[in-house]
Amino acid sequence: MMHYGTVSVEMKANGVGGVVTALCLMSREGDEFDWETVGKDIEHAQTDYFYKGVHKTGVDGIIHAFPDGGTIDSDYHTYTIEWGPKRTIWSIDGFTVRTLERSSNFEDGVYKYPNKPSYIKLSLWDGSGCNGTAKWSNGPINWDESPDTYVSYIRKVNITCNPEYNKVITDNDDELSD
Repeated sequence: MMHYGTVSVEMKANGVGGVVTALCLMSREGDEFDWETVGKDIEHAQTDYFYKGVHKTGVDGIIHAFPDGGTIDSDYHTYTIEWGPKRTIWSIDGFTVRTLERSSNFEDGVYKYPNKPSYIKLSLWDGSGCNGTAKWSNGPINWDESPDTYVSYIRKVNITCNPEYNKVITDNDDELSD
């Protein structure tokens, strides 16, 4: 888990309709930041976020084209979430595509900005499960005409935790030998 920091994943996602490849920061309380690619829409990736399990972006998140072109399934792209206590920045291949300011999410006397320690999750999943998700993921997958296995490729993962909010443990720490 981490509480504020930067996560970057260099990956080539699956382009089949209904297949979702994602980088998520997800807390036990339902706070979440996402980078998602959905099959068939190979020229875009999507950003999204939730506060305590409530979808804050809209039905399908915000869709982004790749700044230097390319597609999700024929090119490696670096997807980054830079999460801080005052703002979150999503970028593709080093280009900022979205910025979320904590101050812009003040509702009913509360900043509805994800702020709980979160797991870093990389996933490849079948979006065919229910009608709304299947439509969003350009599915459902036609399993009768498809291979049994779908693959996305991850070439590199970089994680930098903000030391002001995280206890960073290294291989040299005595705690690991206990």
